Amino acid sequence: MTGDKEDYKNLRKVCNSLNYEVKKERQKSIHNDLNGGPKRYWKVINKIMGRQLTDEIKLVEGGVEIDEPFDIANCFADHFKNKVENLSNGSTCDNFDIPDLNGWVSEDMMFNANLIKDAFNCLKSSKAMGLDEIPGIVIKDLRDVISDPLSWMFNNIMIQGKIPKAWKVSKVIPIHKKGAKDSVNNYRPFSNISSLSKVFERGIISKLKNTPEDVFYGTHQHAFRKGSSTITSGLVFQDFISNEIDNKKVVLAYSADLTAAFDVLRPNLLVKNLLELSINPALVRVIHNFLSERSAFVQIGESSSYYWTLPMGCVQGSVLGPILFNIYMRELPEVISKAEPESFTLAYADDSYIAISCDKLNLKNGCVSLSNIFSRHKQWLDKQGMLCNPSKTELIMFGNLDENSNVEIKLGDTKLKPQKTMKVLGVMFDDQLNWRAQVSKTLAKCSSISYSLRLLNNILPRNLNRQVIHAHFISHLMYGSPIWAGCISQKNTARLSTCLNKTLRLHCHDFTRSLTNQEICNRSNIRSFKSLSVINDAKTLYRLVTQCANFNLVQRLTSQSLFNSRYPNRIAFMSCGRRRASKNSFVNRAKVINESIQFDWIDMKQATFEMCLKRSVPLYIP
Repeated sequence: MTGDKEDYKNLRKVCNSLNYEVKKERQKSIHNDLNGGPKRYWKVINKIMGRQLTDEIKLVEGGVEIDEPFDIANCFADHFKNKVENLSNGSTCDNFDIPDLNGWVSEDMMFNANLIKDAFNCLKSSKAMGLDEIPGIVIKDLRDVISDPLSWMFNNIMIQGKIPKAWKVSKVIPIHKKGAKDSVNNYRPFSNISSLSKVFERGIISKLKNTPEDVFYGTHQHAFRKGSSTITSGLVFQDFISNEIDNKKVVLAYSADLTAAFDVLRPNLLVKNLLELSINPALVRVIHNFLSERSAFVQIGESSSYYWTLPMGCVQGSVLGPILFNIYMRELPEVISKAEPESFTLAYADDSYIAISCDKLNLKNGCVSLSNIFSRHKQWLDKQGMLCNPSKTELIMFGNLDENSNVEIKLGDTKLKPQKTMKVLGVMFDDQLNWRAQVSKTLAKCSSISYSLRLLNNILPRNLNRQVIHAHFISHLMYGSPIWAGCISQKNTARLSTCLNKTLRLHCHDFTRSLTNQEICNRSNIRSFKSLSVINDAKTLYRLVTQCANFNLVQRLTSQSLFNSRYPNRIAFMSCGRRRASKNSFVNRAKVINESIQFDWIDMKQATFEMCLKRSVPLYIP
C-alpha cells in the first residue's frame, strides 16, 4: 500500500468483486447440491446448519488424525467395547441366578396374523436397515403375503425360546452427542437391527401391555410412554416447585447423571424384575434370550469394523429396548421414598431428578435429608450395575434464600454448592423461576442459526425456505414453550418476538423494514411468537385432558375443572395460583389457555382439533 486514497479505493473495489464472485459460486454450488432428491436435499441442509454426518467423521487419537473410514470404524469399535468392559469390571451389582424358565406357552402368548399386521406399524420407511439389508417399506408392502409365514416363525421362537442369531447382530452408527467432533468420547452408539426383529419386538410389547404401564414403570417415568414426553416431565417438575415455593418452602433438587446406562443393563436382573411382575416365564425366557449373546459392529460409510460381543446392555435403536429399560428402573421411587417419604421423583429414561421441600428455618436438616437420599440412590444404582457420576450431578435450590447463606451438600465423596440454574431435559430452570436463563439460551441458539438461514435465503424457493425455518429455527425457539413461555416477563417476550421477526423479515426480503410485524407474518405465513405459544399451550392441554398423559397433572386439572352448562362439549377451569410462582404453573394457567380455544374440543380427534385450532388462532398476536 502506498497510502494513496485512489489505491485504497481500487483495492476495496477488487475485494468486493472477489467476495461477490466467491459468494455467487458458493450459492451456485449449494444450489446444484440441493437438486438431488429429498434425501440429498436435507443432507445438504443439515450440513449447512452444522449437523455432522456420520460418513464425514474425522477423528484425532494421540495427536494423529484418522480419516480412513475403516480405521475410524475400528477406533469406534474399540471405544464402545472397552467402555462397557471398564464399567462392568468396576461394578458391584447384585447377582441373580436365573431359575428354570421352561414354562408352558399359553395361547395368549402365541402370535396370529392380525397381531403381526398391527406390528408392521412400527416400521418406518425412513429408518436405516440392519444386517439383513431389508428396507422396512418392503416388508410393509408385503404384509398381506408374509403375515402367515411370520406367524408360524414367531410362534416357533416362543416355543423354543431362542431368537435367530442374525437378529442379534447390531449395526452400530456413532451419533455425535456434544463437544468436539473429532473425539470418540463425544459419540454414543445407535444400533440398526433387522426389520423382522422389530416386528417381533412389537409383538412382544403387545404381550407385555396386558399389564398397566404404571405397574411396569410407575407414574414417575415419562419416557417411551404414550401421552408423555419431555414437556410433561418438565410441567410436573415446574408444578411441584411452584406450589412448594408459594407455601413458603425451599425446594432442594439434584439431577443424577448415569454413565452409559443402556449399555450396562444386566439381563439377569431384568429377568428378576419381570418375574416379580408375574410375567409369563415363557415370555421372560424369550426376552432374556433377546438380550443374551448379542454382537455388534460399527458402520462408517461403506466400511465396517470387526465384530465384538455384547455381554450386557439394552439395545439402543430396538423397539423393545426402551420398554425393558423402564422396567429395569421401575423401583427408583420406592427407593427414594424409603429415605424420605415426602420426596419428589421424576425420570425420563436414564435422566432422574430428585427433590425435597423444607422450611427455610429447617434448611440444614433438609440438606442432610437430601444427602441421605443421594446415598440411598447411589447404593441402589450400584446394585443395579449403574454408575452414577457425582462430578456431573447438578444441585439447585428454589425459593427466596439469603444469598449469604453458606449451604453445602455432600453427595457421596463430592461436596456441591447450589447453582443458579439446572437443565431439566433441555429447559433451563433457575432458582427463582423467572426463566431468564432459558430465554438467554434460546436467543443464543437462534442467533447462531441466523447466518445459515441468511445463506440459504437467496437460494431456496420460498416454500422450502419456510420448511427450513420451521425445522431449524422455530423448533429451537419454541422448545418446551408450555413450560416457560407463558411465565416470562413482557421484556423477555419482546426479545424473543424480535428474534423471530428478524428471521421473518429476512424470509420476506424486507431489508428496509417497510413492513409491519403483522404484515411479515401474513406474507411469510409463519406465526408470531405469542401465536406459536398459544398453539403449543392449547395442544398440550388437549393431550393432558384427552390422553391422560400423566396421572399427577391430570388429577390436578380434574380438581380444578368445572361443569359448563352453556357449553357441554367444553370444559372450564379455575385458577388456584395464589402467588407469582404458582401462577406460572401450567395447571393454574389452564383457565387462560382454555379461553383461547374458541370451539368445542373435548370429543374431537387430535388431527381435527389441531386443524380447528390453527383456523381459530390468528397468525399474529401482538
